[in-house]
Amino acid sequence: MSSNDSLPQLRFGIAEVAKILRISRATLYQRIRDRRIAIHKDGRRTFVTSNELLRYVNVADGARHT
Repeated sequence: MSSNDSLPQLRFGIAEVAKILRISRATLYQRIRDRRIAIHKDGRRTFVTSNELLRYVNVADGARHT
């Protein structure tokens, strides 16, 4: 792999997810507690995968249009 090739970002930290979704960290944690967003733990760190983020956005977008 050359230095110009890069892997897509596969997971995001809590602060990044809140910023992407334009919600507060408290709201994000509430949606995690409500099991609306699935998380993955790596030691003490919490991540949301890019697939889960896309799933959540698509579900939320579909709910808005019904």
